[in-house]
Amino acid sequence: MASSLGAMSPRGIGRSTDPRSYAVSCRVGRLNMGTKGHRLRACGAGIALAVAGFSLTACDEWTFGPFRIEASEVEHRALPAEGSVRLVVESSNGRVAVRGESGLQATSVTATKRSRGQTLADAERRLDQLEYTVTTDGVSILLRYRQADQPGDVGRYSGVDFEVVVPQQAEVEVRTSNGSIEVNSIMGPVHLVTSNGAIHLQESVGTAYLATSNGRVSVADGVGDLTIHTSNGEIRLERVRGRVDGETSNGWIHYAGQPEGSALNRLRTSNGGVVVRVPRAAAIAFRASVSNGSISTDLFFAGDTEGREWNAVLNPPAATEMDLQTSNGTIRIEAAD
Repeated sequence: MASSLGAMSPRGIGRSTDPRSYAVSCRVGRLNMGTKGHRLRACGAGIALAVAGFSLTACDEWTFGPFRIEASEVEHRALPAEGSVRLVVESSNGRVAVRGESGLQATSVTATKRSRGQTLADAERRLDQLEYTVTTDGVSILLRYRQADQPGDVGRYSGVDFEVVVPQQAEVEVRTSNGSIEVNSIMGPVHLVTSNGAIHLQESVGTAYLATSNGRVSVADGVGDLTIHTSNGEIRLERVRGRVDGETSNGWIHYAGQPEGSALNRLRTSNGGVVVRVPRAAAIAFRASVSNGSISTDLFFAGDTEGREWNAVLNPPAATEMDLQTSNGTIRIEAAD
């Protein structure tokens, strides 16, 4: 059953009396009130706001523009979910965070709605009109916020952040833009796509497809095959195990883990270096090439390790292959232990 969650009160915003000193990206405090809550924002440098014992100081300034005042509202939802769950999030102009927990009987959804305006009344008017939907059949959960579906100019000046807690055995698919994606402690396949935002995956078990532009991609403590695409961003993989296919431009690649399987493992970039750390006892056949740079190692290889193209094996014979490529950068292969 689909539901569109309407506005919930109270909400508030603090601002300075000087309109030239408004700042939107301030540190934010939330005063929870059961299933309702509100966020308070202070605008201007060095302003202190006290409401019911809540204090806030030291705002960070943001780009000053005509729509510089922001109103926001937090909504909470609990959905029955047990065992394996499929979560799909379709959003824009907002952050998405998903965390898995074992033994859950329900999925919790926290949505933070944000709208900007030239005045507080203008921002709150858009906030009241902002719509997103939650759909569930007990197994699949769909969270959807579409900029194009918003009335008038609401989509242009609004966004939604989603924070979701699901059973650990879950399949997660997230598509957003102009926002980061964070996924933690999921034991199931993940498919994460954004633009103009970073992707962070941690403590995962299962295949993962991660794609962004103008953003960094990081994976830590992951087991399973990884496919990663980004541009203008770094790829950082720490303590991973499984096949990896990663590509970026204008960014470094840092890899520490154990490549596995007979399929080819690839790490490619341009205008950046590649650093690979693998166990000293691992059996891996490496192909490495650079255009404007050098290749180096502290490990012992059998094969061709001269010049800008290497074709060598660590601890032969090796069934696992790893292809490393860059232009305008260096390649370094090191022992992880």
